[in-house]
Amino acid sequence: MGPFDPRNPYFRRRAGGRAQGTPTLEDYRRLSEAYRSLQTEHAEMARELAAAQEALRQQAQRAAELEEALHAAQQKVAELEEWLAEARNRPETAEEAAWRERYLRLQAELDTYRRRLEERSQAQIAEQQERVLQDMLSLADHLEMALQHLEQVPDTPALESYRANLEATLRAFLETLRRYGVEPLSPQGEPFDPTLHEAVGQVASDRVPPDHVAHVVRTGYRIHDRLLRPARVLVSRGPVADPGGEEPSGAR
Repeated sequence: MGPFDPRNPYFRRRAGGRAQGTPTLEDYRRLSEAYRSLQTEHAEMARELAAAQEALRQQAQRAAELEEALHAAQQKVAELEEWLAEARNRPETAEEAAWRERYLRLQAELDTYRRRLEERSQAQIAEQQERVLQDMLSLADHLEMALQHLEQVPDTPALESYRANLEATLRAFLETLRRYGVEPLSPQGEPFDPTLHEAVGQVASDRVPPDHVAHVVRTGYRIHDRLLRPARVLVSRGPVADPGGEEPSGAR
């Protein structure tokens, strides 16, 4: 069956279910389009095949390079192992011993220097933190002085509400300080300790023994195990004696 045979399916046209004469221009056009489509697909497949072949070639080249590098590394390891074995078996020379001693000494000095730097850095951080906290303590001082002043003023509903607000503010501020490890020192009635207390005067008192804190002028604070600020106190010197040498019962 030739290419122009009417029985060829590429050149047959159906009209009412019957085959008709020779192929028309439309049949040639369709055949040409099909041929161009096949050519396009073939070219695309050829490009994809070429790309795959190039990728395989590159992978094979990379595998060869890696294998060569691995072989070289194995040889280097073998040489190093042989050198180490020889180094272990032969005695250490005087020069090598001197260098090893120098290395150990420098390593110890470096560790000491690094430790000193860390300690200095921590000390500076702690000092800066304490300085900031000391500046913040003035707020607590003002709140305490305001509450002490209100104790001398007659109570009114408005004043009671104001006092409650001040107390709440002071409690909140002290709680904030506690989160940073700061605790107040309230040495009322305790023995005077010059390492924790700053004496600003003495006062006679029949309720507090001598050399004990009779009144706290300014609250002190401690941060962790260190003193942040000493408490300013008045120290009791005991009851006031009368001119005859006897102590009055109501002396303070």
